[in-house]
Amino acid sequence: MNYTVLEGSVILRTSPTSLLGIYGRGARLAIEIDGFDFAHEQGWSVVARGTSQVIDDVRGTAILRAIWKPRLWVAGDRSLTLRIPWDELSGRRIGTGWSVVGSWAVSQAWLGEVNPPALGYEPSPLL
Repeated sequence: MNYTVLEGSVILRTSPTSLLGIYGRGARLAIEIDGFDFAHEQGWSVVARGTSQVIDDVRGTAILRAIWKPRLWVAGDRSLTLRIPWDELSGRRIGTGWSVVGSWAVSQAWLGEVNPPALGYEPSPLL
């Protein structure tokens, strides 16, 4: 699954015919995102919970295309975009001596490297 974090929400793309695509629209969902570095014995885990919304309007789709270009690893249709604005957020870090902005492979929107003024975007650190 491809995801990014933007304006207090997890945005993800999935197949409209997947279980998530069929049953996840407008549903209460939880998404867990983990990162780890075995070599440095470091990691983190975040769980976000909220009620999903389909992003299918022209403006929302255009803004997302301008700031987020997901790279698909698996062939197939991933045309359904869901937004999960979280109302519960929890997480933890494992290990010592690391930085959230270090070498982790995370979304550029989350790091605040992209700042679309039309959205009034503020970076939302998860931990």
